[in-house]
Amino acid sequence: MRKSFVIMLAGAMMAACASQPESKTVEGVVLDAYDKTVMIQSKDSLCVWVEIVDATDLSECYDLVVGQSIIADCHARASSTGEQLTALKIKAPAKPYEQYIVGGWVEKSPKAPDQIQGFRLLSDGSASSINTSQVVYKRWELRGNRLVLICESEDDEQSFEQQLIYIIKGISDTTLTLESEDGESFMIYSRQ
Repeated sequence: MRKSFVIMLAGAMMAACASQPESKTVEGVVLDAYDKTVMIQSKDSLCVWVEIVDATDLSECYDLVVGQSIIADCHARASSTGEQLTALKIKAPAKPYEQYIVGGWVEKSPKAPDQIQGFRLLSDGSASSINTSQVVYKRWELRGNRLVLICESEDDEQSFEQQLIYIIKGISDTTLTLESEDGESFMIYSRQ
């Protein structure tokens, strides 16, 4: 009887230790924020949900918008649906969204994987092409979480101006993830 009691007590202590929250820091970019939760794309490209509670320290959090860099110090607790993260403190620097996206963005060329192609976005709203011959980027603008690229495209007979609209799915100092509005294309660019 005493042996089974010791085994049960040890099992209960292990279960209690397993449910104790551990500290975890999540650093990345806000993909979505609503109610009392925020979805963060971490630097290793994982997407996690973090709960914001009344006790969460937001003294260094200036905004929670899509594309905002964020550091969340959390309690992590195992749950039946995976890891549950509750924010203890959130730091989100006041850096304008437009400054994240300014610069050169490239991907491997689908036609020549040993080469790169992409676009350069300048702070004055102008844009230029990087190793693209049929698409010449001219201007860009942001509409909420959408990147609008105005470009000239050429086919066999003529050139024409068009707007390419992409949903910004994630942005960091090194990576820009875009999805076409129709959801058919998904591109990951690296900062040049």
